[in-house]
Amino acid sequence: MIRSSPQLDHNPSMKFSKPDNVTYNDKRRRTKTLHFYRARRKSHIDNRIDNRREKSNIVNVNSARVTIDSFSQTLLLATPMFDARCCLIRLQITNVWKSSNVISRGNLY
Repeated sequence: MIRSSPQLDHNPSMKFSKPDNVTYNDKRRRTKTLHFYRARRKSHIDNRIDNRREKSNIVNVNSARVTIDSFSQTLLLATPMFDARCCLIRLQITNVWKSSNVISRGNLY
């Protein structure tokens, strides 16, 4: 059913068929909200893909070679005084962000 109101008469392209209980502003607000959430979700997925592109970063902390694996967010530390095969310490860290990471707990493998 095509409805016409005085405010829409001057712009014929804004006349459209709609049910009686939906006003133009409701329809517009719902569409804007949907686009906002869709854009937020897309940027979140893009950030996750960008984080996974950098598979590992190697930084030097106290003369030890530290490999940060951003997939599992674990930290592999090989100290130079022992054999690297015997001395792999896997440390779970809270955030892969900078070289000054906060270490939450560590397990000796």
